[in-house]
Amino acid sequence: MTRAQNIGQRRFSCAFSKAREIIDSSLDLGLFETRFRGQSRNWASMPGDDDCFAALHGGQQFREASLRVGGLHFSHAEIFGLVEPTSQYGHVDLVTGILSYSLRDSPRMTRPPKLLVFDSGLGGLTVFAEIVKLRPSADYLYCADDAGFPYGSWKEPELVARVVKLMERLIADHAPDMAVIACNTASTIVLPDLRVHWPALPFVGTVPAIKPAAERTRSGMISVLGTQGTVARDYTQNLIAQFAAHCAVTLVGSKRLASLAESYMHGERVRDADIAAEIAPCFKEDGERRTDAVALACTHYPLLVDEFKRLAPWPVEWIDPAPAIARRADQLLSERFGADAAGDRHGSSSIIFTSGARPSAPLAATLARYGLAWAAFAPTA
Repeated sequence: MTRAQNIGQRRFSCAFSKAREIIDSSLDLGLFETRFRGQSRNWASMPGDDDCFAALHGGQQFREASLRVGGLHFSHAEIFGLVEPTSQYGHVDLVTGILSYSLRDSPRMTRPPKLLVFDSGLGGLTVFAEIVKLRPSADYLYCADDAGFPYGSWKEPELVARVVKLMERLIADHAPDMAVIACNTASTIVLPDLRVHWPALPFVGTVPAIKPAAERTRSGMISVLGTQGTVARDYTQNLIAQFAAHCAVTLVGSKRLASLAESYMHGERVRDADIAAEIAPCFKEDGERRTDAVALACTHYPLLVDEFKRLAPWPVEWIDPAPAIARRADQLLSERFGADAAGDRHGSSSIIFTSGARPSAPLAATLARYGLAWAAFAPTA
């Protein structure tokens, strides 16, 4: 064992403490993920120590990591001894024994990337549309797990098993270059397992937009509108403690909004009173102060944002996480594929439903506005 490895094994970190399981850095939360021996862990940076590295956790070597240090993004890192001590694109940190290199300097693919966008239903279209704006030349497959909708009704072990099984088939059949989990529930519950199963495939997840809501509020009063499961999970409380401790935060767990958004997208009539009843708890007053920002913590909800604005008792900023998710996906794609190719090429975009159902005429018309063509999918038993 080299001296660098010895030092590395004695050091846990001078810069990072173990974060609760609160997803990856897809929303630029200053987090990075380590993977070691088939396991996944999330860490958070401590203020003032961004110039240091987290080397090892519990004395175990990790194979790769993604982190941001001083504004620089290191897409890969490996412990000395697992790789050769020299690299065309990197350097060795002799204090931690880590070889770091950036994929921005590595050879890039010349073909357009292929993206898989996955959600329990149609909510992920809000994320899909934002990614297409940044990557119009990419090829897309959107998978709506309508046979499993809604995910909030599933027990966690069963949901993990379902999504992993679906992903096995999708990855085997379509070989995507990136998978975007455009669903808060799936991101919080399943994403760590997906990264363990496919460590070489970049996964981008979603988290509630609590940080931008806390940054933009002027009244100091914000609401988080999500599913009942999302607002009840510890990771939501952790995000509030980390980014919105200075705010009065109202958590609103909606039982019906995701289903109402699905009905809306299918061209079905959705009553104003039903929408208004679901968003009403978001609006709080305290003397002369009142709620002025609402973080949308479910990708389905931006589908109804025009109705929210029309039915709200007063104007607020409805904060959609989709643009930040798209920027994160574009950043990771840039490291391997470079900037989106300029020109007239527009990639292919298709959608599959895990039920195997062909979309109705109203839904097909809606999907066409997103540039999506239906593709057949044979449900698995």
